[in-house]
Amino acid sequence: MEHCPAPVSRTNRPRLALGEHAGTPAKVLVVECNPAAAEVAVLILATAGYHSVQAMSGQRALGATMLWSPDLVLVDPLLPDMPGTRLCRQLRRRTTAPILMLSDRNDSTSLAHAAAAGVSECVPIPVETGYLLGRIHAHLHRSGDRGETDRRR
Repeated sequence: MEHCPAPVSRTNRPRLALGEHAGTPAKVLVVECNPAAAEVAVLILATAGYHSVQAMSGQRALGATMLWSPDLVLVDPLLPDMPGTRLCRQLRRRTTAPILMLSDRNDSTSLAHAAAAGVSECVPIPVETGYLLGRIHAHLHRSGDRGETDRRR
């Protein structure tokens, strides 16, 4: 019987455990105005091995991005101080980290607006925990390097 060699990653990156990014726990910024939903997200992320911080407004998310340099940002499209797409445009000027927007709108116009704002992926809600964690892991694995924050702005 022939021995098949193990598949080689096209990127030659080692496989990481869920929650790891570049060998250390990844940092996820959760931007959610509903305190209960934000707490659930933080607990799910912690259980999966991620470090997370929550921000309950767009302005707080921008501040947290500059101070904390997250590896990925989860954004609620309905924030008290600005639309999620406006926040994503401002985040994109400051970081290369993947941005996942959780949304119940999946029509082509909404998806086009989100993409134009710099959203990496729109994740439909309600969402199963395993699916969300899989999407987070995939984006972190694809991004390779941590999301860089431009502190000059």
